[in-house]
Amino acid sequence: MPEFMPIYIWGNLLVSKYSGKENLVFDGTPRKLIEAQVLESLFPFYGLGKPWVIYLDIEHGESIKRLTLRTVAQGRKDDTPEGMENRRKEYEKNVVPIIGWYRAHSNVNFLDIDGERSIEEIHADIVKRVGLA
Repeated sequence: MPEFMPIYIWGNLLVSKYSGKENLVFDGTPRKLIEAQVLESLFPFYGLGKPWVIYLDIEHGESIKRLTLRTVAQGRKDDTPEGMENRRKEYEKNVVPIIGWYRAHSNVNFLDIDGERSIEEIHADIVKRVGLA
């Protein structure tokens, strides 16, 4: 997807629907460094302060296992071995640099979470570490 597309989607939704009273969660995005830099610019604009960046860390083998289970459960046609390999390459090329950028960035609260646990354990860990528990 070209960089302008997610930026356009966020911008359009924020301008048309965001009142300033909602909590914002961006899931699965940004996926390229330019997108991360543009996304960062919206937080001071909306007076949102220092955002949390939550990275669910998972080994490649575990992600393949989970994607395979998802394929069986949901019948997704894009979870082929070739599709999974293409997504891994895109992840390494584009997302890994963003993770490093956020880890070193003082304008965000970076939270590295072990994503290989149960949903309940991950949720409890996030809630505790962001101070909601």
